[in-house]
Amino acid sequence: SLVNYGSGDFKADSAMEIRPYVDNRQLYSGSALCGGRAYALIERFFRKYMAACGAEDAEQYEVMNDLAMKALESGKYLHVRTAFCGTRNDSSVRGSISGISEELLTPEAFIAGTLWGMASELHAMFLKIPHEHIEKLVISGNAVRKNPALQKMLKAVFDMEVSVPVHKEEAAFGAALFAGTVVFRDSRGDLTSGIRYCDI
Repeated sequence: SLVNYGSGDFKADSAMEIRPYVDNRQLYSGSALCGGRAYALIERFFRKYMAACGAEDAEQYEVMNDLAMKALESGKYLHVRTAFCGTRNDSSVRGSISGISEELLTPEAFIAGTLWGMASELHAMFLKIPHEHIEKLVISGNAVRKNPALQKMLKAVFDMEVSVPVHKEEAAFGAALFAGTVVFRDSRGDLTSGIRYCDI
């Protein structure tokens, strides 16, 4: 999901949502139907192949991450549209792969291309909201925390610095901060100043 906050007369289209926030501000929210599940589908693909070869049924994420990083370092990867489950506007839409060549018909190009598709879907939503003042991308969740290749792809697609919260369990941490900000903001200031980040 993509979330940003602001104020003003912005009107969301059917791919975005406007949610209430504190101090008369708004949250602009966009969510892909597949999101991180796209990467899980690719992992399932490779796991089934390995099982068919007689290999042990084991997670393939670590191998996939390493392969994706190699493709990113070379700059050679496919463009995968990761709308495997459709979109919020059109449930009939399906994914696709473009840029296939003899050189790029490789597992690493396919995996990195899937990461490109995940990042590009979020970036398309980002372009639909007021974004001129945004200089840094904050990313959270285990899918990105555990995958340096996805971090690198997001940085490349958004063309901006990327930070990850130091605190884990971001959703619970954020809910607690939001509640504390609403209840105690007059006496204790802005509790969100307690969030710490590390740049990647």
